[in-house]
Amino acid sequence: MAFKAFLEKYKHLLVMLLIFAMGTLIFGWVGYENLRESAGLGKREIIHDEYSVITAGILGSEGVKQNIIVKPDTRLYGVNLDFHIYNRVCFGTVFVDLLDKEGNLLASASDDMTTILDNTFKRFIFDKMVVSEEKQEYVLHVHTSPETENDRIALWKSERTKDGFPLTENAKDASGTVALQYITNYVGGFIYTAYFVICAFLMGFLLVLYYLVFVKKSKIHNIFALCALCLGLVFCLFTPQRGGPDEYAHIATSYYNASRILGMKAVDEKGNLMMRECDAVPLNRPCSYNAFEWKETYEGLVAGTHGKTELVPVKATITSVFPPLYFAQTLGVLLARILNFGYIPMLLMGRAFNLLLYVVLVYLAIKTLPFFKLPLCLVSLLPIPLQLAGSFSYDTLVMGMCFLFIALCFKYAYGTEILSAKQIGVLAVLGALIAPSKTIYITVVALCFIIPSAKFKSKKVAYLAKVGIILLALCMWLGYNSGIVSHTVSDINVTAKTQEQLNATVTEGKDAPDLSEIDIPNDHSIMANGDSSYCFSFGYMMTHISQTIKILINSIQDDMPLYVQGLIGGRLGEIIVSPLEINWLYPIALIILLLLSLVPSGTHSIQYKGVAKWWGLFVAISACGLAVLACLTWTPINYTTIFGLQGRYFLPVFPLILFALTNDNLRLKKSVDGVLIFSFICTDILILLDAFTIMAVNLS
Repeated sequence: MAFKAFLEKYKHLLVMLLIFAMGTLIFGWVGYENLRESAGLGKREIIHDEYSVITAGILGSEGVKQNIIVKPDTRLYGVNLDFHIYNRVCFGTVFVDLLDKEGNLLASASDDMTTILDNTFKRFIFDKMVVSEEKQEYVLHVHTSPETENDRIALWKSERTKDGFPLTENAKDASGTVALQYITNYVGGFIYTAYFVICAFLMGFLLVLYYLVFVKKSKIHNIFALCALCLGLVFCLFTPQRGGPDEYAHIATSYYNASRILGMKAVDEKGNLMMRECDAVPLNRPCSYNAFEWKETYEGLVAGTHGKTELVPVKATITSVFPPLYFAQTLGVLLARILNFGYIPMLLMGRAFNLLLYVVLVYLAIKTLPFFKLPLCLVSLLPIPLQLAGSFSYDTLVMGMCFLFIALCFKYAYGTEILSAKQIGVLAVLGALIAPSKTIYITVVALCFIIPSAKFKSKKVAYLAKVGIILLALCMWLGYNSGIVSHTVSDINVTAKTQEQLNATVTEGKDAPDLSEIDIPNDHSIMANGDSSYCFSFGYMMTHISQTIKILINSIQDDMPLYVQGLIGGRLGEIIVSPLEINWLYPIALIILLLLSLVPSGTHSIQYKGVAKWWGLFVAISACGLAVLACLTWTPINYTTIFGLQGRYFLPVFPLILFALTNDNLRLKKSVDGVLIFSFICTDILILLDAFTIMAVNLS
């Protein structure tokens, strides 16, 4: 009895200790498996790769001195040298010093001679990085501290001297140049500190989450806010710069908007983005997903502008989407530039503001929704929405507005109050913002039809309100996207000629190209990359129905797993370019938890049924269909599957699809919401760790 009473009294404390122990074990194992390899990753530049003879034996402090030349702005972390050990294991220490032309020591490295293998490059990492803005000449001094006179080594070299790379052996001029590679990038020990800090943060977050869920019994919208903020911040730091979907274009557009607000020159005559010199990074392509990107983020956190605030032109992709979509990101960039922050702090501030706006919108949506709070909460905490929120992507604003619009429609449809003019106005404003943001979600506005006429002051008011909401959304869409109509209904003979013109996509809300000025050749020409110059326009689809049906079926057969991964969180990063493939076990676990969240508990019957449920499902399917159609219109006609379609495009209407799956046939006697939320968050963290293991050892 005493033991049972002890367990009952301290059960939460014991569970928290168990969580701490298991978390420590998992975090520790992942770190043990990956950190050492990741910390040792380096990028090399081959300087001299000719070697057929060896230098004089290196024995003692005189050794070999190799003059080297380093190009401007080269970061020199160390060198790779190829040794000869005379067919024996040597004992002692080998030193590699980097000297300036006057003989002053700039950096040094050393290692045990027993680690040197015959005719194998050996890496030496200096105790500090050396970098110079101009071309520099240095001297590599290789010498040893042997245990015996027999412990001598030599370096492989060429017979002829490379220009600018003279060699001395034992204080005497010699012919040839040693086989040499520069280490121009190196991850180093920072990753241990970064990993420990993030793991400690996640551990603390899990313990607080358990306390709020199982001890305090906090409400779902409050739990969502905590989870989204904490995991979103981790995604902010975890995602490499320009690493979110299309983030390079979103950063460029936010920077462009901030420059215009500040009254500065935003672009030059050639269309290049004008950026501060300290911010000048390419913004016309995505980044790599590896530990080197984390290192740049880590180093940039403490780097200021260094006075490099002069505007310079940078090649960048600037989007022409609905300007309010960049409100949060632009505000973050604007404040960072006013405060004279460097590039990485500016980037993180823009991401943080975007995350905060997403959290606020979804928090209001979950709080407003009369039921189905848990499914909406879990959908909003999927890895893909969190990654988008932790980047510059405007998709999170669109998603948040759609979730809030859905929640308001459900509240007004199943509440007891009569709608006021203010409430109708809120719906109208939200619908007017959603429609021009992304065309494919314009059907979400039609969800207002689930609100019964009885919830308005009269049937006439209900009719006018619903029609007014739809018409306002359509007018906003037409006002901003009028060019899309002519492109969509065109036949192949008026379809864009180049891939760049084709990328004026509907899903990204961009304007269609000016087709009247396009010179269309008579043949179905093929571009250099093998793609057809023409795409599946609406007119082409109507005249080539069998080909259209075939590509749709092929896409379902071949790419359906990819769509599911992109929806649930099995493919992170820039999905089309270089996705991070997560273990399928975790997305499957998330799907199971989502389905379990739909099972009702208690005695309350489900109110969402009948015509309203079918209409909500129709709205969701219509939006998905528009997404497919939009991607099809930029797919070259010689493709066998739809180009560019991603599972994340279905996220804003995914809750409506889940809601339609609910029924009263299966019911739980007791709510398990807390267990589902906690399990869901643990799975999110495991996905983060899986993505870390991929990136930590990636060299591409």
